[in-house]
Amino acid sequence: MRANQLSIVGESDALSLVKSIPGFDLTTGNNEGLGTRGMSQSENLYYLDGYPVFNPDHFFGLFSSINALSVKNIRVLKTGYSPSFGGRSSAVFDISSYEGNDEKLGLKIQNGLLSSSARLDGPLLKQRLTFSLSGRKSHTQLLNSELYRDLFNSIYNSNISFSGSSEVLDAFVSEVQPEVDFSDLQAKIHFSSKKDFSLTASGFFSQDVSSQNIVDSLEEINFSIVYDNQYEWVNYGGSLVFKHKFKEKIKAKHLVSFSDFKTRSGSLETIIGLFNSSSFQLQSSYENEVNDVTFKSEWDYIYSDSLDFKVGIENNFNSFKLKESSFSVPIIRRGFGGMLTNYFARALVNKKRFSTKLGVRVISSSKYKEPFWEPRLKFNYNISDGCIYKSRVWSPLSIFEKNEVA
Repeated sequence: MRANQLSIVGESDALSLVKSIPGFDLTTGNNEGLGTRGMSQSENLYYLDGYPVFNPDHFFGLFSSINALSVKNIRVLKTGYSPSFGGRSSAVFDISSYEGNDEKLGLKIQNGLLSSSARLDGPLLKQRLTFSLSGRKSHTQLLNSELYRDLFNSIYNSNISFSGSSEVLDAFVSEVQPEVDFSDLQAKIHFSSKKDFSLTASGFFSQDVSSQNIVDSLEEINFSIVYDNQYEWVNYGGSLVFKHKFKEKIKAKHLVSFSDFKTRSGSLETIIGLFNSSSFQLQSSYENEVNDVTFKSEWDYIYSDSLDFKVGIENNFNSFKLKESSFSVPIIRRGFGGMLTNYFARALVNKKRFSTKLGVRVISSSKYKEPFWEPRLKFNYNISDGCIYKSRVWSPLSIFEKNEVA
């Protein structure tokens, strides 16, 4: 089954495909159940063409922010995955976008109940250079359907609680109608040569914007509260990937990528007395930004059909900024950044009855004296047809010790 054939509430969702894999939660109606074996979705690592996607959701987590029309394949690696990946303990979603048809120009359009999507792709140079461009835009403001109203009220009431009131709120009865707008855009250019090398450039942009004006009347305590909430998040990134092959047995992949995620929210609460004209306002805002720049190089040596090795190095430059204010006065403002260097190696043995992957990931940082070791072992043994014994080990050998030297 293809990713664009699966849907949630009439919207194609590439990530909903993985819910058929054992270990994922099938009980939730949205993507918040994508944690494996009791872990949360925040413990997943999402890669799109080699760069991290910090927020893979649209519409409060109802469906994926990665356009299903742009997806070529999704590789899901659960706990105990290759040491070339790190930073999470649940699962890795390694997503590759569509490279484009190398023979003819094509256009595909898809309409859902909440948005419309399109993909344009084709050759720029036949058999050599292709492109793919896909985008999606919500039409919730143009088509204020009953489904949209019910979805918004259901999600909003499940995430927002009002002190002193157990009433289920209808956000659409207020004078200022709620607005939820989402969009995403993906582009890819791929060049391949007969001389066993390829070069790929990929980019991604995704955005959610919402605003609500909710009135909560608390008659038993003689006042009402008007909530004017604004929320926006933006995620964009890109990568440049170069692959080449030496003498049939050695393959290399080099990647440069970046990803930036920003969140902004603001709330204005107006408290109004029901039996007098007194009122006062509480205003707050919150902003944060996460930035990631990565340089990664990995080499594969295929010794035989049953034995191969991989080694690599990865440098991550990360920064984080946070600002929070109340009554327009900053109360929290901080930021930090740093660089991590990751070394990884893996050996794969694949025999008729069993296969094993033995690897290690070593993480070092200028902020700590000791490196952080992550040995990883995956072992499969075919007991009989349809019966496989699996074992996975992933355990740190040492923890960071803070460096006292300034």
